[in-house]
Amino acid sequence: MTVANNNFSKFTPEELRFLLRHFDTLDHDLGSVKSDIAQKLNGFSMSQLPDTFWAPMYELSFIECLGLLTHTFGISDKLKEIGQIATAQGKISNIANLLINNLNEELEENPEDSRKFALGVMSFSYVLIASVQSLSTYGCYINDLVKVARESDSREIADSALIKAIKIDPSVAACPTTAKRLSFAVLCNDTSFIGRFKKALSGKLGVRESKSYQKMRFILQVLHEADALNLSDKELKQLFVNELKIYSDSQSTSEKNLAEFTRKFKAQKSTI
Repeated sequence: MTVANNNFSKFTPEELRFLLRHFDTLDHDLGSVKSDIAQKLNGFSMSQLPDTFWAPMYELSFIECLGLLTHTFGISDKLKEIGQIATAQGKISNIANLLINNLNEELEENPEDSRKFALGVMSFSYVLIASVQSLSTYGCYINDLVKVARESDSREIADSALIKAIKIDPSVAACPTTAKRLSFAVLCNDTSFIGRFKKALSGKLGVRESKSYQKMRFILQVLHEADALNLSDKELKQLFVNELKIYSDSQSTSEKNLAEFTRKFKAQKSTI
């Protein structure tokens, strides 16, 4: 492949392969942070939860949500350094780790007095973790999915977005948007939506939400942020099949399938 002559000339294949390794590391690190949060919750009670938990924050835009988090927990001054990180997922992951590190220091200094503060930090850190997972799985933030569910004139599109958000973080069920939709479903005896809602709470993802597709969305997100997403069908095949080897061409339909996958990714970006 002649990199200088294609639309992703801002990245060499080696750089994109490096970012894929970063994706794997990030995926592992996020799992570790979630485990760390669960361990720290040992001995806490529901009565110690903050009065305002994190689910309503999904009703804000992600930028508003991020601004609230960094201001509340006093890490705004460190955002410039985080801004040097190459990908949105990497930036968000580092902010989550920063919150956890601040929490560890606070708990060491004031182990008893810091429990409510600790739960707040862990709750809001979970928002960031879920945001990274949503960005990799669906190409957009949970906040964006909730917005579509809240504002779309199409019931099908709205419900699809809401179900996706709940799959990533079941606490989305506590959002006002979800409460309104679920109440309407109960009133209308909409057993189809209620069934999808129950299934989504399990967090089980479909084939198109698997790790391979998450990696593809991750790369498309990188290209999107670099304004280098105008790839031809042949370039998409060359990138994902031959260079990155994250998509198979076993049935010789990869060029068509990848073009359709990318088209849907771009269409979603244009409507959020």
